[in-house]
Parts: sequence; structure tokens; C-alpha cells
Amino acid sequence: MNPVNWTFDYFHDYSRPKICDMRHVQHWTWSNWFGYYQYIMVPIVETCFLNLNQDAACWATPQLDKDMSPNCPGAYNMISCVQTYLPQQIALAMAGAQVILGLAPALISSLSPSVGEISMLSANRPLLSLLLVMASPALWSPRFLEYDDPLEVLKPQKNTPFDQRRRYVVGKREKWISAGQYTIAILAMFATFGISWQLGYYSVSSWKVGCPELIFIWSCLVLIPHLVASVSWYYSYTMAAERVANRFERQEENDRFGWFKASFMRETTICAAKRRRSYLKHRSGRRGGSSDSQLPMGVSYVGDQTANSSDSLEHLKKEHWWVLWSNIVAGWMGWVQVVYGTCVFSSLLFIGPLNAFACIMSYVGATLVCRGVMTYELQGMRAVEFQGILEDEVEVDGRPGFRRIETGMYDRDDLRKANATLRMTVSETTAVDG
Repeated sequence: MNPVNWTFDYFHDYSRPKICDMRHVQHWTWSNWFGYYQYIMVPIVETCFLNLNQDAACWATPQLDKDMSPNCPGAYNMISCVQTYLPQQIALAMAGAQVILGLAPALISSLSPSVGEISMLSANRPLLSLLLVMASPALWSPRFLEYDDPLEVLKPQKNTPFDQRRRYVVGKREKWISAGQYTIAILAMFATFGISWQLGYYSVSSWKVGCPELIFIWSCLVLIPHLVASVSWYYSYTMAAERVANRFERQEENDRFGWFKASFMRETTICAAKRRRSYLKHRSGRRGGSSDSQLPMGVSYVGDQTANSSDSLEHLKKEHWWVLWSNIVAGWMGWVQVVYGTCVFSSLLFIGPLNAFACIMSYVGATLVCRGVMTYELQGMRAVEFQGILEDEVEVDGRPGFRRIETGMYDRDDLRKANATLRMTVSETTAVDG
């Protein structure tokens, strides 16, 4: 009996269990390769099967991937045989591909969302946040024992090409934008899963031969820190205060389908089209507004960073200890995922540099696309949070004048200039009327 043909026929029985068992994934492990070196891998593998002279009883051994005896060499001797027959220049190229792949998790992590970003987005659009995290299979971890405050996401960002006072909503196309975001996130998620499947089944891991699910497991591990960060932020002091402040708005959810309708509307509405939630008001612990009553809440926070640093400390003091530590532990989980991914990616054998580079760029492309969607949502949330209406009542010659000014991201100096311009405009109008 030809051992090669018997092996391939035996493993076509898909009714057998396949998870991390060398016997039942042998067909995939040794018959599918990336196209760049497939022309040379197929004859080498067939030659090694014949040279090792493995019979049916040997291949049915449960501990095949651990058996290293001369009579039944096993999977690791198969790897040694293939490496022996590989030309030296191709073996060196494959070794370079392992280095490239080992850098992939850290590269993807540097482009991925942070703990604070996914926490803030999950509080407004949890399903979209989940899809974006699954499509970008990594997490940017903060420093050791550093609390990644989700409210810092709402602060004005430096060195950004976006006008942070604008919501970037095109007319009445919010629903189309929302549908496009879900479409992009789902396509990117399937692309990420497809790349993980291809890497697992089109190469051999020296870490665990016959377990092609290692890459797929790495791409799914990001769900754990995402859930930890989202749940901890949901039960934080700021979100609890926000729910209390909007309890009258949620009374409509008491009917039979009210909760589902309200949740669906909150999920499918882009952040730029939502009303203000005044997260920063809850951060400082003030219930009645800022010290300057005519300023919208949030503007003083942008204009006076030093004065609000104590508010940040007070905000953290009001949090439960497990909320703070859950946020920190989520960052640790992201770091552990990067380490695990580095070990798995660097153990992949029999893949060329070009194929490795193409897979990494596919991961990076999916991550950047999801990063763009998340940036748009966070930008809309930031603009809504800081965009208020300043109603300044000015009396000139006993006549009241009213004007509405969109404050956007202005600081105190900008507001003083706006007030001065307003008074001048009202004075000129009064003089003309007189």
C-alpha cells in the first residue's frame, strides 16, 4: 500500500474529530502550501513520505506528533526530512519569513485601538465596537499599571488632520453611513479570519504540529480584553451618573418592545448624530455646571487643563477599585496576546517572505480600515460632547439682544472674543435702529 495515498484517503473522513490531533489534520498539514513555493514543497513532501516508509498502523498512532522513534518517526521527523531536502537559498528565505511574521503582532498592536477607545465606543455602539475589535485582532496596551481613562478620548487630539469642531455628517445620510460602517467591519472581520485560516492551514507550526487553529485562536483572543474593558466601563461612576441623568429619556423603554427599539436606535445611530451626554460633567463630579454658568459644560475643561487635573483625580477616587483594575488588566491581556502571537507567528515553517509580507499587509489593511471607522465615530463623539450652544443675553440701552454661538472646541479666550464681537454687533444694530 502506498503510504502517501493511504494517508490522504484516510484523512478525508471528516466525521472524525479534528481539533489539535495530528492524525486528522495530516491531509491539510502536508498537502496545502502557499503558492510561491508550492512547486517545490509538493515533491519534497511526497519524497519524505516514501523515505520514512510509514505504514497504516504507524499513522493511526494517537501520539504520532510526539513519537520520535526510528521505526515510526512522527511529525517532527517529517519536518526534519523536508528541511533536509529544501535548497539552501529557499531555506534561508523561509527563515527570513519567520522573522517577518514574528514582528506582525507588535505591528498590528501599534495600529489597533486602545482600551480607552474601545470602552468609550462600546458604551455608545457596542455591536459596532465588537465587530471592529474582531476585525483588528490586537489591542494597543498602555504602560504597566497605567489606567487608560476612556474620558481622555474626548479631549482634543493634537496633530490630527480633522477639524475637531465638526461632526462630519453629510446631510441626512446618517443611516447610510451607519450601514456602510457595519458592512466594512463585517468584511474586514471575515478577511481577518480568512487570513488566519490560511496561515494556519498553509504552513506548519513547529510549536504544535497538527494544530492549525493556533493563528485563529490568536485572532479571537482580543475579545477577552475587549469584554473586560467594556463591562468595567459600563459599571463605572461616569456611566452610572450618565444613566441616572438620562433616566427620563429611558422611560419609553418600559413597554413591551421599548427596550429593543431604543437599543436598536442607539446602536445604529452614528455618534455624530447623537445628542450630548456630558460625560465630562460627571467626570468632575459637578451637578450644576461649571464655575462660569454661561459656558457650556466641557469648554472649560479644554481651555483650562491645569484646573481640571484635580477633577481627573477626583473622578478616579470615585471609581470602584475593581473598575480601575479591570481596565489595567485589560491592558495586560493585550500585552499577553502580543507575546502569544509572536511565539505562534515566529514558529510558522515553509512560508516564503512574499507570502508572509502579503499576509501581514492584509492584517494591517483590515486594521487600518477599522481604525478609520473608529476614528470617525470617536471624532463625532468628541465634537458632540464639546459642541454646545452659548446663549448670551446682552443689554444695550435697556434693550436685550440674543444670539446663539456654536462654541465647538473654543477655549476661554475664544469665548471672550466671541462675547466682545457679540456686544459690538448688538451695539451697531441698536445704533442703526435708533
